[in-house]
Amino acid sequence: MSKASNAGTLRGFCFLSFLVLTGCSRGCGARWLADKGVGEEGRAKKASPFLGGGTDCPAGLARCSEGAVEVSRAGFVEPTCKAGEKGCACPWERVDECRMGCESDDLVVDLPRETAAKQLCKAAESAFSTIQGGSTTRCELFGYTCSDGVVTRCGAGGEGRIVGRCHRACVQVSNPVEDLVEESAALGVLCERL
Repeated sequence: MSKASNAGTLRGFCFLSFLVLTGCSRGCGARWLADKGVGEEGRAKKASPFLGGGTDCPAGLARCSEGAVEVSRAGFVEPTCKAGEKGCACPWERVDECRMGCESDDLVVDLPRETAAKQLCKAAESAFSTIQGGSTTRCELFGYTCSDGVVTRCGAGGEGRIVGRCHRACVQVSNPVEDLVEESAALGVLCERL
């Protein structure tokens, strides 16, 4: 074997090891968001100095907390910041208030600003029908997902259960809604409202 071939094999092994060691378990979507400095109280977490330090704050996320809908803005938190200090949290912008409260407090989902309030606030009219004892299916992503108007709750081991059907269509999100929220809240967020 040539030196170039050995180097390629070693790089492939290192990359595969990295993927395995950083693989996710229960709640990986929430953990990913927390690592990005998004989550409870919007506190930014320090990144590893090995990676250059600081925290990149992503744009395009939405959350509802205590009846207020907020969207995240892009930003950067310096590695020297201490939690609680001004400017040491990822920036959020309030965009609306919910008359009837949030579907689920502090749930963070990747929704566009235009639909954030409509999907994250409780609605007077349901946009879905629940399915009790729904059929099981195989799935790859942990949490609640929606496809072709059908909402599935995917658990550990790749087993999922159909929990509801949207009256209109699914709202497109790139990550599943975390499994820790109530089923009706996940259905309310994932099913398109009128």
